[in-house]
Amino acid sequence: VTQLKYAAATYLSFRTISAVIGWSDEMTNTNARINMINDGLQKSSVLQKMIYDSAQRSGSAYGVQADVVAKIGLRAGKIFTNNKETIRFAETLSKMFGIAGASTEEQHSASLQLVQALGSGVLRGEEFNAVFEAAPNIMQAVANSMGMHVEKLRALATQGKISAKVVKKAMLEASAETDAQFK
Repeated sequence: VTQLKYAAATYLSFRTISAVIGWSDEMTNTNARINMINDGLQKSSVLQKMIYDSAQRSGSAYGVQADVVAKIGLRAGKIFTNNKETIRFAETLSKMFGIAGASTEEQHSASLQLVQALGSGVLRGEEFNAVFEAAPNIMQAVANSMGMHVEKLRALATQGKISAKVVKKAMLEASAETDAQFK
């Protein structure tokens, strides 16, 4: 029985150490990406705090929010004025996923598709569908911003006629309403 307790304690210690090392590696990678997107208007520690505050407001884990901000900044940073705008976009996105009740898998898939669209400069049909399935309110915000029905928006996406700048504008315009709904 004593050897069994010792073996169990040893196993749990190794699992804990492994988890801490994994978390440390993840944080190191996240911090490196955040440093890469820093627009120079603030220190990296201030940028991290801005992302942390955004995560708190959106009910997201810091690591998840930092990952989304970093991916948007790295792949589509050219369409954003500064890090503050990128963080606001990511926060609104997280809140919209929450309002829509999107699962973690749906959020991950739709975020990836949306970031790819932002990076390429155009939201296309497949990307539209992935985002619409996870959180139709995101595409509704784009439709509202463009003054059209979401089905017309779907047709434009199929034709590759929705620019990343239009998506960015729509999401930032929807941030106040999204904040109110999220509360």
